[in-house]
Amino acid sequence: MIIALVPDKTLRIWDVSTGYCVKTIRGHADWVRDVCPSPDGRYLLSAGNDQTARLWDISLANPESKLTLVGHEHTIECCALAPPSTYQHLAPLAGLKKPPPASSTAEFMATGSRDKSIRIWDARGNCIKTLPGHDNWVRALVFHPGGKYLLSVSDDKTLRCWDLTQEGKCVKTLGDVHGHFVSCLRWAPGIVREPVSNGNAEGTNGTSINGIAKPGAVGADIQIRCVIATGSVDLNVRIFAN
Repeated sequence: MIIALVPDKTLRIWDVSTGYCVKTIRGHADWVRDVCPSPDGRYLLSAGNDQTARLWDISLANPESKLTLVGHEHTIECCALAPPSTYQHLAPLAGLKKPPPASSTAEFMATGSRDKSIRIWDARGNCIKTLPGHDNWVRALVFHPGGKYLLSVSDDKTLRCWDLTQEGKCVKTLGDVHGHFVSCLRWAPGIVREPVSNGNAEGTNGTSINGIAKPGAVGADIQIRCVIATGSVDLNVRIFAN
């Protein structure tokens, strides 16, 4: 499936195999700026010029808005669904004694706005944390796969790292990562690590890794790669690695 954002304020879901639009989602009062699907494909988070973010259940024939997030004072440029690995760190901010089950895929969300702030929300629509610090529009967000950090980039040309184990404290700022506005951010996909069968192994990307078998064996886990990529109005893509 492909999700398209169109100027008529709708979201459209397309079936790649047929090329047909299979669902049209209406609800935003202005252009939609960003979307983030849940890993299981059931939910879709969207955000836009109407200063709201909305959580949709797209498993239904007629997708329904399950939640509307209101609080930003300007256009919401980006949104992200928190992975289950963050739940243990975000649950205390939401006043929960224990984290939600990992099987639940839309318990916490983050949004970034032209009001220069980042907000973290719970599944009831409450803003549980506001992260100030950027000096210009927040353009993109991504959660660390291990759940400890949230990364953001902005028109202030910085990349910031927020520690979710410290209630969202900004623990690292990289200044002037580009010569112009930083518009997008991605975390490198993990490498599937498999049980060793014969001492020779490969990761899912085809690169040989000592002590890892080919994907497909039972017992695989994911090796997180500390590699991120940023894109900018300066026409460059930059890759950062730890």
